[in-house]
Amino acid sequence: MDAAQVFKALSDKTRLRIVSLLARYDGLCVSHLVEALGMPQWRVSRHLQKLRQLGVVRSRTRGTWRHYSLTDGLRQAVRRVLAAVEERLDTQALRHDVARLRAALTRQREQLSSEG
Repeated sequence: MDAAQVFKALSDKTRLRIVSLLARYDGLCVSHLVEALGMPQWRVSRHLQKLRQLGVVRSRTRGTWRHYSLTDGLRQAVRRVLAAVEERLDTQALRHDVARLRAALTRQREQLSSEG
């Protein structure tokens, strides 16, 4: 993958938010991202599809769940890019995304522990 593809992926605000979350949390499901971003499932899925086409994310299926991650070697590069431009990012929105994601992951863990 070349740098132009990465920057093309990051040029959209929603994709930037998705990539930012995937840089922090590996292996997220669409439902996690839907809750974190407060967007409909179809919209998040469309952006994930674009990110896959650009080679930025990969997915793997475990049971009925599809987990998304940044492609190999890209996680650290994206973290460095985000750190370099952090002063220009809407960090308040990103903090809200991360807080909503943490809440969703906590609820999922609690649900799984009560089932098993």
